[in-house]
Amino acid sequence: MHWLLVLVLGFFTSGLFTLFWLIRLARFTRKLDAGCKAMSFLWTAGGVLAAASLLAGVDAVHSNSVLSHLADMTLFTSWVLFEVSIFSLRSTLLRYYNTVQPIGLRLSGTMTVLFHVVYLQYHLCGIARTKPIA
Repeated sequence: MHWLLVLVLGFFTSGLFTLFWLIRLARFTRKLDAGCKAMSFLWTAGGVLAAASLLAGVDAVHSNSVLSHLADMTLFTSWVLFEVSIFSLRSTLLRYYNTVQPIGLRLSGTMTVLFHVVYLQYHLCGIARTKPIA
């Protein structure tokens, strides 16, 4: 799928499509390298995010500042796990497209942090134009 379409669909679905596409990318990279842990990190991030939502809901009922801080910490933990999953994808793509199918893939860490799925999809589109993707 073209990276611009991923960006537009993600925008119009408030990021829901982007999350769906991230799961697709995680499944794709697991085919490239069975040792890729991106999907595990994504599921863990989702579980932690659900816990953060639960804590925030309880805090809204009881107005407890300790629960509020705990909810904030779990939300931050979920974000960190999400970032780890993105960089796991990046690492797998770099390893695969520089060793198994050496095309000289270069992915910026800064651009990966800023644009996540769209940035990775942009490079996968470029790879697909030049050679078939595994």
